Amino acid sequence: MLYQLAYAYESAGKPDEAAGEWNSLKQLGVPDLEREADWNLGRISEGKKEFARADEMYNLASKAPGDYPPAALIDQQIARVKTGQ
Repeated sequence: MLYQLAYAYESAGKPDEAAGEWNSLKQLGVPDLEREADWNLGRISEGKKEFARADEMYNLASKAPGDYPPAALIDQQIARVKTGQ
């Protein structure tokens, strides 16, 4: 439920609410969701031009277990936020 709600909030243009749902998912301690949650928090932060926070979240995502999102995509996003674009 939280998973769908997070994406629904983002689709509705409510990034802060979406971030709250992703943080709630992280609190559940489900290892399979940690990578995706951190990545989504990075995307939300990047969208808000909070590049230092986005970099932090993308780096956490890159270290978390799992295959989604792919490492190559996360690496591209890390490089992009370092340049502030």
